[in-house]
Amino acid sequence: MAVQWKILDLRVLGDSQLVIKKVNDDYKTNDEKLMPYKRMVDDFKAYFTTITFEKIPRDNNRAADAMATIASLVIMPSNAEYCEFLVEPLLEPVYNVPQTQMICLIVGPNSQWYGDIYAYLHDNTLPLDLSNKA
Repeated sequence: MAVQWKILDLRVLGDSQLVIKKVNDDYKTNDEKLMPYKRMVDDFKAYFTTITFEKIPRDNNRAADAMATIASLVIMPSNAEYCEFLVEPLLEPVYNVPQTQMICLIVGPNSQWYGDIYAYLHDNTLPLDLSNKA
C-alpha cells in the first residue's frame, strides 16, 4: 500500500528483533527459506527515498499482540483480502463495566461506516449518492 500511495519516507515497526536485524543487514540471512523474503524486502527498498526498520519495545507492543491473538481466532470470508480491527481502550476492567457489549469492533468492506472509505481507498470509487451522507 505504501508503494501504491507513493510514500517516499517509510518507517516500519516490527516486534521481532531477529527479523529487524536481518532486514537491516545487521545479521546475515542464511536460511534458504528466508532468502525469498529478504530479497522481497530488498526489492521494496528501491521504492522509497528512506526506509527504516525498527524494533518495537515489548511494553509498547501489547496492542499488536492482542490483535494478533484476535486475528488468529477470526474466520475470514473467502472473498476478504484482510480484516481491520478498531480497539477501544477500556478505562477500567471489563468486569467493572455493566452491560459491556463490545470492546473490539471488526470492520471491513461491508461494514456500515467503513464501506465507503474502504471502497474509495481500495478502488478509488465514491458513493453514488453523496447527498445523503453525513
